Amino acid sequence: MIADASRLIVVTGPSGVGKDTILETLKRNQLPLEFVLTTTTRPERPGEHHVYHHIDVPTFQKMITDGAFAEWAKVYDQYYGTELAELERAMSTGRTTILENDIQGAKIVKSLFPQSTIIFISPKDIEELETRLRKRGKNNDAEIRTRLDTAASELAQAHIADHVIINEEGKLDKAVSEIQKIIESLGLKA
Repeated sequence: MIADASRLIVVTGPSGVGKDTILETLKRNQLPLEFVLTTTTRPERPGEHHVYHHIDVPTFQKMITDGAFAEWAKVYDQYYGTELAELERAMSTGRTTILENDIQGAKIVKSLFPQSTIIFISPKDIEELETRLRKRGKNNDAEIRTRLDTAASELAQAHIADHVIINEEGKLDKAVSEIQKIIESLGLKA
Protein backbone atom coordinates (compact mmCIF):
# COMPACT_ATOMS: atom_id res chain seq x y z
CA MET A 1 0.00 0.00 0.00
CA ILE A 2 1.13 3.54 -0.73
CA ALA A 3 2.58 5.28 2.34
CA ASP A 4 2.66 8.88 1.07
CA ALA A 5 -0.33 10.03 -0.91
CA SER A 6 0.36 13.77 -0.65
CA ARG A 7 0.67 13.86 -4.46
CA LEU A 8 -2.73 12.20 -4.97
CA ILE A 9 -5.59 14.41 -6.14
CA VAL A 10 -9.10 12.98 -6.41
CA VAL A 11 -11.41 14.82 -8.80
CA THR A 12 -15.10 14.21 -8.14
CA GLY A 13 -18.49 15.70 -8.95
CA PRO A 14 -21.82 14.79 -10.49
CA SER A 15 -22.26 13.06 -13.84
CA GLY A 16 -22.25 15.59 -16.68
CA VAL A 17 -20.42 18.34 -14.78
CA GLY A 18 -17.40 18.20 -17.10
CA LYS A 19 -14.84 16.18 -15.13
CA ASP A 20 -13.69 14.25 -18.19
CA THR A 21 -13.43 17.43 -20.28
CA ILE A 22 -11.39 19.17 -17.58
CA LEU A 23 -9.03 16.20 -17.24
CA GLU A 24 -8.68 15.88 -21.02
CA THR A 25 -7.71 19.56 -21.15
CA LEU A 26 -5.10 19.03 -18.42
CA LYS A 27 -3.71 16.11 -20.47
CA ARG A 28 -3.59 18.18 -23.66
CA ASN A 29 -1.69 20.88 -21.75
CA GLN A 30 1.03 18.23 -21.29
CA LEU A 31 1.48 18.94 -17.61
CA PRO A 32 3.66 16.58 -15.56
CA LEU A 33 0.64 14.72 -14.19
CA GLU A 34 -0.07 11.00 -13.95
CA PHE A 35 -3.65 9.85 -14.51
CA VAL A 36 -5.11 6.73 -12.91
CA LEU A 37 -7.19 4.53 -15.21
CA THR A 38 -10.54 3.52 -13.73
CA THR A 39 -11.67 -0.05 -14.31
CA THR A 40 -15.30 -0.39 -15.43
CA THR A 41 -17.84 -2.78 -16.85
CA ARG A 42 -19.49 0.05 -18.79
CA PRO A 43 -19.28 -0.31 -22.58
CA GLU A 44 -16.50 1.74 -24.11
CA ARG A 45 -17.41 5.05 -25.72
CA PRO A 46 -15.32 6.46 -28.58
CA GLY A 47 -11.99 7.85 -27.38
CA GLU A 48 -12.14 6.34 -23.87
CA HIS A 49 -9.41 3.71 -24.04
CA HIS A 50 -6.98 6.04 -22.25
CA VAL A 51 -9.43 6.88 -19.43
CA TYR A 52 -10.96 3.50 -18.57
CA HIS A 53 -9.90 -0.13 -18.46
CA HIS A 54 -13.01 -1.95 -19.76
CA ILE A 55 -13.69 -5.48 -18.51
CA ASP A 56 -16.69 -7.79 -18.20
CA VAL A 57 -18.80 -8.20 -15.05
CA PRO A 58 -17.52 -11.69 -14.06
CA THR A 59 -13.91 -10.47 -14.25
CA PHE A 60 -14.75 -7.39 -12.18
CA GLN A 61 -16.54 -9.49 -9.56
CA LYS A 62 -13.57 -11.87 -9.34
CA MET A 63 -11.28 -8.89 -8.82
CA ILE A 64 -13.53 -7.73 -5.96
CA THR A 65 -13.24 -11.17 -4.37
CA ASP A 66 -9.46 -11.13 -4.87
CA GLY A 67 -9.15 -7.72 -3.15
CA ALA A 68 -7.76 -6.03 -6.27
CA PHE A 69 -9.49 -2.68 -5.69
CA ALA A 70 -8.68 0.24 -3.40
CA GLU A 71 -12.35 1.12 -3.84
CA TRP A 72 -15.21 0.08 -6.09
CA ALA A 73 -18.91 0.81 -6.52
CA LYS A 74 -21.87 -0.02 -8.70
CA VAL A 75 -23.04 3.23 -10.29
CA TYR A 76 -25.91 3.47 -12.80
CA ASP A 77 -25.92 -0.35 -13.12
CA GLN A 78 -22.22 -0.54 -14.02
CA TYR A 79 -19.21 -1.37 -11.86
CA TYR A 80 -16.38 1.14 -11.44
CA GLY A 81 -13.24 0.68 -9.39
CA THR A 82 -9.71 1.85 -8.69
CA GLU A 83 -7.30 -1.03 -8.94
CA LEU A 84 -4.62 -1.03 -6.24
CA ALA A 85 -1.97 -1.99 -8.81
CA GLU A 86 -2.95 0.89 -11.10
CA LEU A 87 -2.94 3.37 -8.21
CA GLU A 88 0.46 2.13 -7.06
CA ARG A 89 1.78 2.34 -10.63
CA ALA A 90 0.64 5.94 -11.00
CA MET A 91 1.92 6.99 -7.58
CA SER A 92 5.31 5.31 -8.16
CA THR A 93 6.05 7.76 -10.99
CA GLY A 94 6.63 10.52 -8.43
CA ARG A 95 4.35 12.82 -10.40
CA THR A 96 1.21 14.49 -9.13
CA THR A 97 -1.40 11.76 -9.60
CA ILE A 98 -4.98 12.49 -10.67
CA LEU A 99 -7.80 10.05 -9.93
CA GLU A 100 -11.35 10.71 -11.13
CA ASN A 101 -14.01 9.23 -8.87
CA ASP A 102 -17.62 9.55 -7.77
CA ILE A 103 -18.29 11.04 -4.34
CA GLN A 104 -18.53 7.71 -2.52
CA GLY A 105 -15.24 6.56 -4.04
CA ALA A 106 -13.61 9.89 -3.19
CA LYS A 107 -14.61 9.45 0.46
CA ILE A 108 -13.14 5.94 0.53
CA VAL A 109 -9.87 7.10 -1.08
CA LYS A 110 -9.64 9.97 1.43
CA SER A 111 -10.15 7.54 4.32
CA LEU A 112 -7.41 5.27 2.93
CA PHE A 113 -5.08 8.16 2.07
CA PRO A 114 -5.79 11.13 4.39
CA GLN A 115 -2.96 13.15 2.79
CA SER A 116 -4.77 13.12 -0.56
CA THR A 117 -6.67 16.16 -1.81
CA ILE A 118 -10.27 16.07 -3.03
CA ILE A 119 -11.40 18.58 -5.66
CA PHE A 120 -15.17 18.67 -6.18
CA ILE A 121 -16.33 19.94 -9.59
CA SER A 122 -19.76 21.55 -9.32
CA PRO A 123 -22.15 22.97 -11.91
CA LYS A 124 -23.33 26.56 -11.54
CA ASP A 125 -26.74 25.10 -10.66
CA ILE A 126 -28.82 21.97 -11.21
CA GLU A 127 -30.59 23.50 -14.24
CA GLU A 128 -27.26 23.96 -16.04
CA LEU A 129 -26.40 20.34 -15.23
CA GLU A 130 -29.69 19.13 -16.69
CA THR A 131 -29.01 21.12 -19.87
CA ARG A 132 -25.56 19.51 -20.18
CA LEU A 133 -26.94 16.01 -19.64
CA ARG A 134 -29.58 16.56 -22.32
CA LYS A 135 -27.01 18.01 -24.76
CA ARG A 136 -24.82 14.92 -24.39
CA GLY A 137 -27.68 12.84 -25.82
CA LYS A 138 -26.48 9.69 -24.03
CA ASN A 139 -29.42 9.22 -21.65
CA ASN A 140 -33.20 9.03 -21.87
CA ASP A 141 -35.48 11.15 -19.63
CA ALA A 142 -35.67 8.54 -16.85
CA GLU A 143 -31.87 8.18 -16.79
CA ILE A 144 -31.44 11.96 -16.72
CA ARG A 145 -33.87 12.21 -13.78
CA THR A 146 -31.89 9.51 -11.93
CA ARG A 147 -28.62 11.34 -12.63
CA LEU A 148 -30.10 14.65 -11.44
CA ASP A 149 -31.38 13.03 -8.23
CA THR A 150 -27.94 11.53 -7.66
CA ALA A 151 -26.33 14.90 -8.45
CA ALA A 152 -28.47 16.62 -5.81
CA SER A 153 -27.21 14.11 -3.23
CA GLU A 154 -23.60 14.57 -4.39
CA LEU A 155 -23.86 18.36 -4.30
CA ALA A 156 -25.07 18.10 -0.71
CA GLN A 157 -21.83 16.25 0.08
CA ALA A 158 -19.47 18.72 -1.62
CA HIS A 159 -18.33 19.85 1.85
CA ILE A 160 -16.18 16.71 2.15
CA ALA A 161 -13.89 18.15 -0.53
CA ASP A 162 -10.78 20.17 0.18
CA HIS A 163 -11.64 22.45 -2.76
CA VAL A 164 -14.81 23.14 -4.78
CA ILE A 165 -14.59 24.46 -8.34
CA ILE A 166 -17.61 25.70 -10.27
CA ASN A 167 -17.39 24.53 -13.89
CA GLU A 168 -19.74 27.00 -15.48
CA GLU A 169 -20.86 26.50 -19.07
CA GLY A 170 -18.44 28.27 -21.44
CA LYS A 171 -15.78 28.80 -18.76
CA LEU A 172 -13.78 25.58 -19.02
CA ASP A 173 -10.44 27.42 -19.08
CA LYS A 174 -11.26 29.03 -15.74
CA ALA A 175 -11.98 25.63 -14.11
CA VAL A 176 -8.77 24.14 -15.55
CA SER A 177 -6.76 27.14 -14.35
CA GLU A 178 -8.24 26.81 -10.85
CA ILE A 179 -7.20 23.15 -10.67
CA GLN A 180 -3.68 24.04 -11.78
CA LYS A 181 -3.52 26.74 -9.07
CA ILE A 182 -4.67 24.23 -6.44
CA ILE A 183 -2.00 21.78 -7.52
CA GLU A 184 0.65 24.51 -7.36
CA SER A 185 -0.63 25.72 -3.95
CA LEU A 186 -0.01 22.22 -2.64
CA GLY A 187 3.62 22.61 -3.67
CA LEU A 188 3.15 20.08 -6.43
CA LYS A 189 4.08 20.35 -10.07
CA ALA A 190 1.36 21.12 -12.58
